[in-house]
Amino acid sequence: MKTLIRSTLMCCVCLFLWVSILPAAAAEKASEDTVAMVEGTPITREMLDRGVEQRRAQMAAQGQQIGPNQVSELEKRVLEELITGEILYLESVKKGITVTDTEVNDQWTRFKSQFPDKETFDRELKTRGLSESIIKEQMRRRMQVQKYVTSEFIPKISVPDTEIRAFYDENKQLFQEPETVKASHILIKVDTDAKEEADAEAFKRIQVLKKKLDAGEDFAALAKAESEGPSSVRGGSLGYFRRGQMVKPFENKAFSLKKGEISDPVRTRFGYHLILVEDKKPAGTIPYEESKDRIRQVLTQQKLQQTVLAHIESAKETAKIERMVK
Repeated sequence: MKTLIRSTLMCCVCLFLWVSILPAAAAEKASEDTVAMVEGTPITREMLDRGVEQRRAQMAAQGQQIGPNQVSELEKRVLEELITGEILYLESVKKGITVTDTEVNDQWTRFKSQFPDKETFDRELKTRGLSESIIKEQMRRRMQVQKYVTSEFIPKISVPDTEIRAFYDENKQLFQEPETVKASHILIKVDTDAKEEADAEAFKRIQVLKKKLDAGEDFAALAKAESEGPSSVRGGSLGYFRRGQMVKPFENKAFSLKKGEISDPVRTRFGYHLILVEDKKPAGTIPYEESKDRIRQVLTQQKLQQTVLAHIESAKETAKIERMVK
């Protein structure tokens, strides 16, 4: 169900927010570099090429490759997205919608935080021929269009409970959940090919920690102080997980324990673990009441997509659009 929501949202983002990244100081009339005109605003070859490159990068990240014979079709799709973006942007301007510098800077900060360090960030921008000013302008326009779509179309959309219930009843397969376990662990690291002495030392350390837990010490506190895994900052918490998400020895032990039980030392390729099972959920169907809000979100996004698509098609019929490329 969560995957369905994510894919619907991403579809809406691609449809509504692929806004041109033409700098504000760009030319206001067509030139040899112009591939389309929208209400007197040029879309340049540079914008189209950059848009195609961004789309190819997105597809590559998802394991999709574009062959030489598919480039032309991709260019057509991106050009139409740029035209759509320009139409929605111009409409947002007419509505008086604005985005503040603070909003843009906040988005910029979140964008930069996705990179491990400044060097990687700068290298990625250079590789793609981008700059801070270009990206911020792109962000501003996208955020402005998003505000316009949110304020103009979402208030007109309603999803009655009868539709939600019908969706749930007709798509029960989307609401099946496998058996899950909520667990925490304490890890003492040791490589699988470690020397016998190192392995024995790690095993000795984990046994000492097990004795402390058996004597009543708090698991979370001990995990924070002693665990060598990344979850130590959370008291060893791994949250809920299903089969197939953990290495086999760890998974087998976790699913065999009862709620509240702590395992004996478990060896994996990461080292020795002590596992505390905090909760267990059997496989089953998520109840309607627990799914209702998520279904409403999906159906709202679907209706939003349909509404905006219809609006775009109508707007394209009346807007002054000239395409210079076939």
